[in-house]
Amino acid sequence: MPFTIDDDVSPTYIVINMLGLINDDTLTDYLAEIFLIPGFPTKDQLVDYSSVTEYRVSSQGLADFSAAVVASESERNARTDRRIACVVPEDITFGMGRVFLVQIDNLPASYKIFRTRPEALAWLNL
Repeated sequence: MPFTIDDDVSPTYIVINMLGLINDDTLTDYLAEIFLIPGFPTKDQLVDYSSVTEYRVSSQGLADFSAAVVASESERNARTDRRIACVVPEDITFGMGRVFLVQIDNLPASYKIFRTRPEALAWLNL
């Protein structure tokens, strides 16, 4: 899997590490797995793209991913003050992260994109 999900690291947040090559299928697989995590609707999240070596997500793939997140019952029923921090140090992933934020603007959780993990952890109050 080109990602890891650690739901046991803390009772308050989930850590997701994206790894290696990320493409449209990776995002689909990631959603299928993250929505199964029992703590998903209540926990904050740290999604770290620092270990991504190749980013091949198409604009349509990102749009489909965003639409699936917005349409998800798990997301709609999630804690409204949840924080989701994405660490995206590379320009391409940072730019795509910003596009994602625009596409999911109406979700109740707060999403924010950061260049470094310490910035993201500080925003999550960790």
